[in-house]
Amino acid sequence: MAAEAGYDGVEVMVQTDLTSQTPDALARLMDQYQIPVLSVHSPCLLITATVWSSDPLVKLARSIEMAEKLGAPTVVVHPPFVWQRDAAANFTESVAELQSRTEVIIAVENMFPVKLAGRLVNSYRPHWDPVPAGHQHYTLDLSHTATSGSDAMDMLRRMGSGLSHLHLADGSGSAKDEHLVPGRGIAPCAEVLQTLSDAWAGGNFTGSVILEISTRAGKNEQRRVDVAEALAFARLHLPPAATPTTTPEPTRPPPGRPAALRAFLELPIGTRVVVRHRIEGGHTDALGYLLDISDTECQIRTRTGRVTVQIANIVAAKQVPQSPPKRIPRQPVR
Repeated sequence: MAAEAGYDGVEVMVQTDLTSQTPDALARLMDQYQIPVLSVHSPCLLITATVWSSDPLVKLARSIEMAEKLGAPTVVVHPPFVWQRDAAANFTESVAELQSRTEVIIAVENMFPVKLAGRLVNSYRPHWDPVPAGHQHYTLDLSHTATSGSDAMDMLRRMGSGLSHLHLADGSGSAKDEHLVPGRGIAPCAEVLQTLSDAWAGGNFTGSVILEISTRAGKNEQRRVDVAEALAFARLHLPPAATPTTTPEPTRPPPGRPAALRAFLELPIGTRVVVRHRIEGGHTDALGYLLDISDTECQIRTRTGRVTVQIANIVAAKQVPQSPPKRIPRQPVR
C-alpha cells in the first residue's frame, strides 16, 4: 500500500509476526516493491514483550543488527517500562554504548503518562520525556505529545540538533494514544513540518518523516483514503521551505559520516546499495545495483531504471543484502 500511494520508504515496527522479525523476508519485500526500509522500530510494546527477548536492551541490539542488514539509517526505541528494572537502571548509558558501536542512529522516542484511578502515572524510566536524559538522538512523536498534553513545539526545540526522526500523527488530547491522520486533531503538525522544512533546507535535519497513523478500525477503502490523505498533508506542509528556486549545486557531504561515505566509494560495481540523497524539495532514496562510481557521481540500476546521484549530495549510503531467492511454490501432494 505504501508503494502504491507514493511513499518514499517505510518504517518497520517489529511485531509478533515473523515477517517483521526476519531481515531476509523484509529484503524480499524491498525488492518486490522497490521501496526502502528507512527505519526499524524496536519491539517495545506490551504485545511484543517476548519478541526476541524480554530484555529491552537485547531487543534494541537486535533491531540495530536488522537495520544494518537492511541499510536502514535509524532505529526507534522507547524508554523502558518501569517494571523493566534492569534495563531502566542504565538505559541512557546503554544506549550511548550501543550508539558508539554503530552508524545507525538510535532515536529515543517521547512517550506519555498513563491514567490510573484518575491519576497520571509515569510508567517509563527514567521518564516518558526522554530529553532530560541527554540522549544523542531523538524521535518526536506528535500523537504522544497530544496524549501527554505536552507542548510539541517546545519539545522540538528542547530536542534541538538531536531531533533525528519524526513520527507524524495527530491526537485529540485524550488519554488514548490515537495516531490520527495529521490535521484531524490538535497537534501542531503543520507547524512542526514547516520548522523541519526550514531545518532541512539548511542541512540541519536529514532524518525521516514517518507517517504513523492508525488504520486498524477502517475498512480497506477507508484505509487507502487515510494513507493518501496523510501523505498529501505531509507533502503540502513539508516541501515549501525546502524547495530551492533552482537545482542545488552539489555541496560537501554533511559532517559526521565521512567514514561511511569513504566505505561506499570503495564498494565494487554490482553491489546492491541503498542511497539517500538530496533532490529538489528534500531527499529521496535509490535502491538497486551499483553500475558505476567516481569521486563525483554514481549510477545505480533501480527497478525503474538508471539513476545518477551526485556524491556530494549523498546523505547516507549503505550496502544491503542481495534479494533472497524467491521461494519455490510447494507442489501439491498427490
